[in-house]
Amino acid sequence: MSPDLDRRHRLRQGAALAASLGVGLGLGPLVGSLGAPGGVRAQDGSAATAAEPPRLVLPWTAVTVTTGDGAAHLFAAELADTEPARSRGLMFRRSLPADQGMLFVYQRVQPAAFWMRNTFISLDMLFIRADGVIHRVHAEAIPHDETSIPSGAPIRAVLEIRGGEAARRGIAAGDHVSADAMRAMLPPRQERLGPPD
Repeated sequence: MSPDLDRRHRLRQGAALAASLGVGLGLGPLVGSLGAPGGVRAQDGSAATAAEPPRLVLPWTAVTVTTGDGAAHLFAAELADTEPARSRGLMFRRSLPADQGMLFVYQRVQPAAFWMRNTFISLDMLFIRADGVIHRVHAEAIPHDETSIPSGAPIRAVLEIRGGEAARRGIAAGDHVSADAMRAMLPPRQERLGPPD
């Protein structure tokens, strides 16, 4: 499948998922340049209001967080699996419903760090290991704060949800996250060679 056809197929799949979850995609033009203003500040040092650049059109994926008590929490998440999408993240968003988020997926296990530049809403960040287990939850990141928020260990994905949702739902380190977009992250199964036992 060509990259253009594959992208359209993924967008259609995401639209179908979003519709089944009752999520409006707000499809706008695909942004070719991400020259978002960086660190716009007023004279008093507070964050100045920056004009929101057009949104990137990203595919959607269903993400399930299973807590220690066995409860499953479903989120409809935009999939940020490219460098431009990961760099933009949830910047300039003015709201985020309780059952939505953004899933950042990396090509390899690595340490990661986030900040809240040009982010107008508080976020909970769930740093996820390659095995799908939450390594760390950073609760209620402060809008516009440029302090680095490190993963604390090599991770493969990060789920950002509305600030306070992790505590409200009892989501904590050690809980498990699953999503179609993350299944490709798992190492391939070791196949046995030779005759069956």
